[in-house]
Amino acid sequence: MIKSRRPVNIKDLQARSKTLRVRVFDPAWPGDPYTAIVESNSNPALNQIVTIRFRRDGHIQARCTCTWAQYGGVACAHVLAALNRLAERKHRALSFWLTP
Repeated sequence: MIKSRRPVNIKDLQARSKTLRVRVFDPAWPGDPYTAIVESNSNPALNQIVTIRFRRDGHIQARCTCTWAQYGGVACAHVLAALNRLAERKHRALSFWLTP
């Protein structure tokens, strides 16, 4: 079992995620996840696939196909880029603060 690793420099990761191009596809059916195609920073010929599901209890479940995620990393730049795009649709922004 792979233990999940959390990013250390979240502000750097957040800044990097804002430079990535993202295309979001809406869920086909209620309860299905959003799917996003996110460009890769390391190889411009590659894209990463991100799925995002908003659970009723307020949790966000996200998965990415990048190497970081395959080895247990969470909150990669691709997931943050997809979440940013979804937030923009609602005229909102991601925040990492616990309170407004």
